[in-house]
Amino acid sequence: MKDWFEKETERRFDVQKKLGQAEWYLQSRITQLADYSIILDQSRYAALVAGRYLSPVNEDQIPTSIKVEYASPLPSGTVFTKQFCSQSCADVMKIQEEFGFEYAAAVGSLIYLLNTCVKLAIAIRKLTKFMQKPGRKHFEIRKHLLHHIQ
Repeated sequence: MKDWFEKETERRFDVQKKLGQAEWYLQSRITQLADYSIILDQSRYAALVAGRYLSPVNEDQIPTSIKVEYASPLPSGTVFTKQFCSQSCADVMKIQEEFGFEYAAAVGSLIYLLNTCVKLAIAIRKLTKFMQKPGRKHFEIRKHLLHHIQ
């Protein structure tokens, strides 16, 4: 089957060189196990996203209390309601300046992590519901999620 596929591919396309199995694809590491199952790992992309919005931190220097605080993707007791939304676009712009990132771009960069990080799904989906006029609480939750990823 493999030989047939390679011959058909070479017949239809100008194949210069066969490189073997893919190891990386769109910031995802691809690992094939002995039983032919495949593992996708996006830890490199997650570190890239966290580094874009947070200052770099050495893992050994993080106190245990901080690790416990950010152990879950969402802060304890988080409830998403419309009352936390900003009243106007001007309010959103002020909060974006204060936190140092554009909310939609920051949440959008997390959506790609849904491919492999299932435990982040609820947090990211909830944050995407408030893309139009996010409030201060949404920015704080987004920052918490970044710390969790870091």
